[in-house]
Amino acid sequence: SSGINAEYFVNESYRTNMNEKRMSRLKNQVVKIPESVKILFLMRMANIAGPMPQKVRKILQHLRLTEMNNAVLVQCSDNMIEKIKVIEPYITWGYPSLRSI
Repeated sequence: SSGINAEYFVNESYRTNMNEKRMSRLKNQVVKIPESVKILFLMRMANIAGPMPQKVRKILQHLRLTEMNNAVLVQCSDNMIEKIKVIEPYITWGYPSLRSI
């Protein structure tokens, strides 16, 4: 046996379909961030079972958020906001404070 059964492919197909729907909704979503914010705090929280979309995996690797409870500080930009929208189910984010740093 190859180790991969039909259930795996069904789950992967379902997850891919749901992710595509989520991504299409994100195109119209507007994230408002105050002008005074220059830095964002991102923390990897969720470890969703099953296959992760390749785009999500690449962004998490780029931001060095490959493991649970990893945190990074990033510059606030339009490009970064778009990346955050894509990986939002896997992270929590906000504005840094002295306590979180």
